[in-house]
Amino acid sequence: MREIDGSHGEGGGQILRTAIAFSILTQTPVRINNIRANRPQPGLKPQHLTVVRMLASLSSADTTGLFIGSSTILFHPHFLKTGNFRFDVGTAGSVVLIAQTLILATLKTKKKIMVELTGGTDVKWAPSWDYFTNVFLPIIKKLGVNVEVVLLKRGYYPKGGGSIRLIIHPSSDLNPISLVNPGKVVDIKGFIHSHGLPAHVMERMRQTVQKETMQNGYRCQIQSDNHPTISPGIILTLWTDADDRFLGAVGLGERGRPAETIATESVQKIVSDIDSGAMVDQYLFDQILGFLVCADGKSQILTPVLSSHAKTNIWLIDQFFHHKKCVRCSNNDSLVKVDVFGMNILG
Repeated sequence: MREIDGSHGEGGGQILRTAIAFSILTQTPVRINNIRANRPQPGLKPQHLTVVRMLASLSSADTTGLFIGSSTILFHPHFLKTGNFRFDVGTAGSVVLIAQTLILATLKTKKKIMVELTGGTDVKWAPSWDYFTNVFLPIIKKLGVNVEVVLLKRGYYPKGGGSIRLIIHPSSDLNPISLVNPGKVVDIKGFIHSHGLPAHVMERMRQTVQKETMQNGYRCQIQSDNHPTISPGIILTLWTDADDRFLGAVGLGERGRPAETIATESVQKIVSDIDSGAMVDQYLFDQILGFLVCADGKSQILTPVLSSHAKTNIWLIDQFFHHKKCVRCSNNDSLVKVDVFGMNILG
């Protein structure tokens, strides 16, 4: 049984989600201690409890310690179930983070799995739905992950109520990728979704994005939409229109923050990453690291910086694969070059 210190490094819900995903993939029982110990409200919160129960259901796992506030859980997976499932987070907890975890945990499935998730599609501290579909999914499909997604309804904080459908197909061995030779980026694409706010807020955001991207020497194709949601909100997502550079930026509306400020900061973020020569942004690198470790061979990635989440993820991977240093990092001018030695987990 693997013993995992849930307070290590970033010490949030990510350790919990990723540790259980690797537990299922490697068929290794885990005990996770000190869950979210450094947070103001430590232990399992409702959204974390829901995720663990989802993964336990899908993997026919034996568990202990599954209650709100729990600081220690035991998780012993057995076999993957297939078929159709529905799970409700019960809050505005991110269905995108859950979907990423489910895709990783079920890479070894031999039959199709369809899951409908209800919760928040565009919330703070999580990738937006449009980032998920336009940045995250294209790169894991490049690795060989076979998955389809459908947006059924958007959901913002605090009531959530958004829903998505996730269809996970069996994948063959994952291919390593090499993203170290940046090509030229000319176009930036974007999408703004809003509901329950005056129309001029979205228009001001759109105009600011257009102005800022042009001033930085890039073209921008930006679309917008306004579909009903339970809670009001606005979200801006930008991404690079390139086959080999996977960069994105997300700006979530918040009370007291002008639309122009959100747009300007988002453009500055993606332009900075483009100009640095990075091939994936720092958040995407963290999100794909588990998939890279599953590939059959060495992947190479250029990223602007290692986030605290990524450093925690690297540590966690070492806990499961003690016999081999899977991730090696080195400075490359102003970037971080990362070699990830895949364990061919699907082989």
